[in-house]
Amino acid sequence: KQNCLDFNLFQCVCPFDAEGPYCEVKLGIKTAAFSGSSYLSHRLPSTWNLSVEFEAKTLSTTGLIFYVHLDKSYMALYLKNGFLTFKFSCGYQTMLLSELNVPVNNGAPMNIKAK
Repeated sequence: KQNCLDFNLFQCVCPFDAEGPYCEVKLGIKTAAFSGSSYLSHRLPSTWNLSVEFEAKTLSTTGLIFYVHLDKSYMALYLKNGFLTFKFSCGYQTMLLSELNVPVNNGAPMNIKAK
């Protein structure tokens, strides 16, 4: 087992619902919540078949919700003045989409899918 307290040898990465020197302490967290400059990071198993789905809700007017960067391509989903904005690039051209005319920062759940 790797000891998560030995930061000189490697970086400890416990699941968001665990902590402790060996990630052995289960916190019982079912839903992640963030404030300030906190974030959740995942390793993606495949760069060719990216498919991500999650539920989010917010009261913030600005902030990054989702970001993926692979080589010269990227996807970003963020809030600007309470409106959902999606920006992506396949390496040659950048596209910016903001088609919702209703703000989403009302605390209601949003189902987000990226494929």
